[in-house]
Amino acid sequence: RDAYQLLKDAAKELEDGDFDYAKEESILIEKSFRNVELAAIKEKYLSAVKDSINFADEQDVDDDAPITLMKAKNLILGTENLLNSDRYNTKKAKELSEKSMYEVSHAFYISDFIKKMEIRDESWENLILQFENELGIIAEVLYLKVPFNRGTEYASNLIIQEISELQNNNSRLNNENYNMIRNISALRDINDSLESNFSSLQKKMISIKSWITNYETIKKIFFSEDSDLIFDIDSIIIRLYDINFNPKISLSDTTTLRLLLKVKRSLNLYPDNKFLILSYTDSYGNDETNRELSQERADTIKSRLINLMTIDPETIVGIGRGETYPIEDNRTKEGRKKNKRIEIVIKKNVSIL
Repeated sequence: RDAYQLLKDAAKELEDGDFDYAKEESILIEKSFRNVELAAIKEKYLSAVKDSINFADEQDVDDDAPITLMKAKNLILGTENLLNSDRYNTKKAKELSEKSMYEVSHAFYISDFIKKMEIRDESWENLILQFENELGIIAEVLYLKVPFNRGTEYASNLIIQEISELQNNNSRLNNENYNMIRNISALRDINDSLESNFSSLQKKMISIKSWITNYETIKKIFFSEDSDLIFDIDSIIIRLYDINFNPKISLSDTTTLRLLLKVKRSLNLYPDNKFLILSYTDSYGNDETNRELSQERADTIKSRLINLMTIDPETIVGIGRGETYPIEDNRTKEGRKKNKRIEIVIKKNVSIL
């Protein structure tokens, strides 16, 4: 009975309540279906190859190519044995089946070649010369001269050796090419870094040039005044002495207006900077009084500059330092005049505190 009939019989036995018989039938059904499954798998991987082998036997291919045809038969037998033991290993079965089909085709070619030789009554010498000619064509492609007086095996080994050497050279060149690509990539990174550094350096040079140019302008602005300019790469200090301070008030407006206008012109050269106003006194009076007085003067100058320049108050910071940091001897009149000073500090960086 086929699997379908067994299934129908088992269903009927279940309906009749004969569970033991239905169980026996189910075992037969499973076995039958597995046989059908295996047959389908074999059909897919074996059928075409077996047909080709049978056709080869009919054409007496075995007479001229027995070794090659036997190889094909052994491969297809191996495929069948594999499926019998592991029907789901279809990847290996496909690989063996394809190899077997190739050997069948190979056997047909050998058989046809021999039959044509017999028809043309070709000699063994012509066969050998034909083979040597084909090897010679391969050697020419390789720019290789091979002798055939030591046999075709010797010539073949020379060709194989040359191909192997070419493969090794190709592998070496690939490695060199890979290393060159890596080196080029590294050089590009270095070039990008150098370009970035050069660009940054150019900006710094432009900034330094502008810094120096502006300093030269400030020197011209304060040329005729009683003042000092202190310059370095990070800051410019405008030190003002010629300011008349009345003891009763913090600052004499008429005396300082001219100087403040010059300070305004100087600070306008640095629209993105912040500025520090440092106010100092001489040593007359006590420390606290001098500090408060210097702070009043710093705040007054800050206020006047803000009004003159219409800038953000956060741009200017005023600090009174009293009698600290003297630059001359307070025991002399000239020394006290120098110590009683205002310093306008322009920092190169935006943040100065």
